[in-house]
Amino acid sequence: MPVFNSPEYFQQKAGYVKFGALATPISVDWDDDGDEDIVTGNTAGYIGFIENLNGGNPPKWAVPKRLKADGK
Repeated sequence: MPVFNSPEYFQQKAGYVKFGALATPISVDWDDDGDEDIVTGNTAGYIGFIENLNGGNPPKWAVPKRLKADGK
């Protein structure tokens, strides 16, 4: 039977890069400005856009915006 190490817990420190439980992010240049932004879904069924404001290392992130389709 396999023996696993004890889990290591961590807490997210970024102030704006939060989009609910079990967020599933992907990086893409969503706004076509040359840097990688974040598009993510969550368990509440929302899809959000988090803009990379400066393209730096580390990047500066905007407040998440919920994306809409057909006004919903």
